[in-house]
Amino acid sequence: MDILLLTTTLYLSQIGGEMPGLYNTILKPKAILGIEEKFTIGHFNNHLDINTLYGKTVTGRGTTNSQLQELHGQWTLLYPLYQKGPETFQVGVYTSVALPFHSRTPYIHLPSTAYSNEENEVIKKEFLVGTDFNFNFSYDKVDSSLHNIIFFHGKKVAPNLLAYQPLYALDWCNSFYFLGDVAHPKLQLSTEMKFWFAKKAGVSIINTHDGIGGTKREFDYNIRLLYFLNKHIDTYVTAYGYNNLNRGESVNDPHGFRDGYGFGFEYRF
Repeated sequence: MDILLLTTTLYLSQIGGEMPGLYNTILKPKAILGIEEKFTIGHFNNHLDINTLYGKTVTGRGTTNSQLQELHGQWTLLYPLYQKGPETFQVGVYTSVALPFHSRTPYIHLPSTAYSNEENEVIKKEFLVGTDFNFNFSYDKVDSSLHNIIFFHGKKVAPNLLAYQPLYALDWCNSFYFLGDVAHPKLQLSTEMKFWFAKKAGVSIINTHDGIGGTKREFDYNIRLLYFLNKHIDTYVTAYGYNNLNRGESVNDPHGFRDGYGFGFEYRF
């Protein structure tokens, strides 16, 4: 079986802000170091991204000194069912994993509510598996990819530090090339918006509070402006946010937001 390596990218980011963490803690990362691989095996397109976080962590025993926090990985394997010109439709497998480098005391549990009691659980590791239906459009100045992920295994921590079981995620990624193009980028704006829906036991698929398929649980975004110094190196600034949409101290009002900013460099082989 033929294996074709498309790109390998090393990246290093300086980060300020907060993220939800395993053991239901608050991460205050200072740096992210990672590697991204894009390759094909036969007809299957693979995208692998592995990174580590370094910084301080807010736990139930206070704030730790700066140290390695978590290892994150994401892998998608997609098979192109349809491809015509700039349009591609792919179906495959989505997996993501998060592992802690240290055991932690949970930072906080929200006051008892009808919602938080259902999911008042400490997540010590994360392993999500789902089916990814992806539509991609790539043409000259624009590259757009819409992932529809249906999960059948795993739990994750929400921005308000309550755990939940994902049902479905809508992940929309776009790249706009102000200078250069898809093949030869110079100045690029990248955006990613991700909506998470959670499973909820004991209710019908359609109900007045939760809508279709489950609760509206989380909205994440990431915005990056990249400038390519040459074909191997680019530098960028970024802003991100993890936003809770439901299930907090109130059954109606969202509670729990983690956001931040950063800058970094990428090197492509």
